[in-house]
Amino acid sequence: RESVVLALCGGIVCLALILAPVTPLLPGFSLDGREYLEVYNPDDARMVELLEEDRYATGLVEAAGNYDYYTRVATFSGVPAFIGWPSVEIQWGRNPRAVAERVQAAERIYRDPGAPYPLMEQYHLSHLVIGGQELQTYGNISVNPAGFEPQYLGSAGTLLRRVQVVA
Repeated sequence: RESVVLALCGGIVCLALILAPVTPLLPGFSLDGREYLEVYNPDDARMVELLEEDRYATGLVEAAGNYDYYTRVATFSGVPAFIGWPSVEIQWGRNPRAVAERVQAAERIYRDPGAPYPLMEQYHLSHLVIGGQELQTYGNISVNPAGFEPQYLGSAGTLLRRVQVVA
């Protein structure tokens, strides 16, 4: 008799949990990563939208690093990242030397004002992301604006598009 009552109570609790509406405690509290971006990183969300609409986006540069918030714009927009998470790139069988070269090139793109345009041209990359993750990773970012047009200028994020420079 006790086991029947216990089973019945357990069933009622399970049914209540299944049928009860889920009320988020915080905005962006869901499994929808886009909702998280829109709530907590609206500049990143806007850059993703613009890249999704850009038929000519060939690749983008974001801060290189492992896990955390790296490659967020490439992940959500579908535009290939110049370098993803370096440790995972190596696990996928990429040449460790080539991965290290790309990590170093990404650092040069953000720290050497003359490097972004030629390196992005060399690798056929169309966009440069400058946001909180890049500032946290590289500190003061110095990009010569020649050869770039701003596609988005937000309070906490910038998206630059490389344009063809005719000599």
